[in-house]
Amino acid sequence: MGGEHSDYYDIGIVQRDVGNDIYYCEGIYLVRERRKESISGGKSQSVMDKVAILPDYLRLYEFAEVKDRDADWIPPPVWFIGFDKDSCFYFLETEYWYDSKYTPFCLVHRIFKYRLEKKELIVAGQVEITFKKGQEECSDNELFDFTKQFIVTGDGTIYFLHGTVDKIKVSKITME
Repeated sequence: MGGEHSDYYDIGIVQRDVGNDIYYCEGIYLVRERRKESISGGKSQSVMDKVAILPDYLRLYEFAEVKDRDADWIPPPVWFIGFDKDSCFYFLETEYWYDSKYTPFCLVHRIFKYRLEKKELIVAGQVEITFKKGQEECSDNELFDFTKQFIVTGDGTIYFLHGTVDKIKVSKITME
């Protein structure tokens, strides 16, 4: 998905068990795109709604109200990973921890859950997953053998892939 801000393209996410709406982030907004059938000709057209203003923490640097983030940061600090049928939206933050030699030894994933209430995103939960070098999920040689993938289902369950090149696991998270 792309829009007026050509330096940043977000993925569009749709949940078939929730409906056919596509959600994505653009600038300071969480956006919903809907397909509408035209009365004349039966052609499908797209209707875009700005659902909510993203909290400052979820925004790209150039749109942040608080400018204490690194000015060279191009991707968003937090990625939109899905939504559920209860009007909750899920975002992922990835943080690397380094030792004194600037060698990564830990990877932390934080998943934030926001509930949409009256066009405002309200914090509804958070979970943190830590992968440390040498643990079962990571190899001794490389902390980041495998890029984790997160998928949110319509009931709010989060599934993710993790592991090494030799051994991949699927796990799930349920935020209460």
